[in-house]
Amino acid sequence: MATLNFRKILHDMVIIEPDILPENNSGIMLTEEQVKKVNTGRIVAMGAGKYAEETGVLIPMEVQVGDRVYFERSAAVPYMDTDYLSIAQPYIKSIIN
Repeated sequence: MATLNFRKILHDMVIIEPDILPENNSGIMLTEEQVKKVNTGRIVAMGAGKYAEETGVLIPMEVQVGDRVYFERSAAVPYMDTDYLSIAQPYIKSIIN
């Protein structure tokens, strides 16, 4: 995947490099459409967090750059004509290792 220089990611947004899984555990090759539906990936950049509307206090991110995560694919948006995905932190369901 191409290396991007992320100037600054805002608020609670996260940039994810989705996992590419060319075959499943039984050795069956997956179609390109099935590979695109993978809901796991690695965080490559993120914002500082979100400010609480009532108090104005910064709520820090629960994830870190380098974490592998499971996310809601329907909430992900392609990032600048790349294979990276942009998603808000609330749509990340879990950190996996």
